Amino acid sequence: QRAASTARVQRKLIATFGHDLGNPLQSITMSAALLRPQSPRDTDLKRNIVAAGKKLERLLAHMRDLNQMQAGNHISVHPVPTDLSTLVKGVLESEEALYPELIIQSEIEDNIDAMVDAERYTEVIAHMLNNASQQSKSDCPTVVKLHRHEDSSVLTISSQIDPLSPEQLARLFQPIGDDTDVGDQSGLAMGLYICAAIVQAHEGSVGAEQADGAIIFCLTLPAMPS
Repeated sequence: QRAASTARVQRKLIATFGHDLGNPLQSITMSAALLRPQSPRDTDLKRNIVAAGKKLERLLAHMRDLNQMQAGNHISVHPVPTDLSTLVKGVLESEEALYPELIIQSEIEDNIDAMVDAERYTEVIAHMLNNASQQSKSDCPTVVKLHRHEDSSVLTISSQIDPLSPEQLARLFQPIGDDTDVGDQSGLAMGLYICAAIVQAHEGSVGAEQADGAIIFCLTLPAMPS
């Protein structure tokens, strides 16, 4: 009973913290968006503020989702017919603007439609690309491909990183446990765990494999008939 009571208090504190932090964070990102840079240095500073704000927003969203999942609730999505090709292209453009060091090579097949909660699916792609911007070897491109395979849409995101052990690869989509080294690359697992839950809520699947020095994430969703 004490453990259950403590867990409830923790979830309530996390929910309150996430809500209260959201308002000042929104003010910071909105104010940054209104800045009018007067020099290249100002432009860089504005981009850094916006990028940091976006990252914090994602971390807060992940924290809220994880809090809900630990309470026994499922990720909530509201899929609608969506032009997935246009959605992915838009996310790539936004992330390239936020992270100039991120080199993206894309092959996006046109006219792929799917039932998607655009906001939640955007979170997934953006998180994968954010991981790539942090983990990829310098000057190595992140390759993004979207294509139709039979009755599914398949999105792959691959980047060159230092090799993961089989154990690290196996627990990429698992929540961080007490034995997880937060300095380890597997510390990315919280965000990837939430991403996997979002994809699964869309009746899709997500996986990762290593090949030729790259890690390749594969997101599959049911596609609408063309």
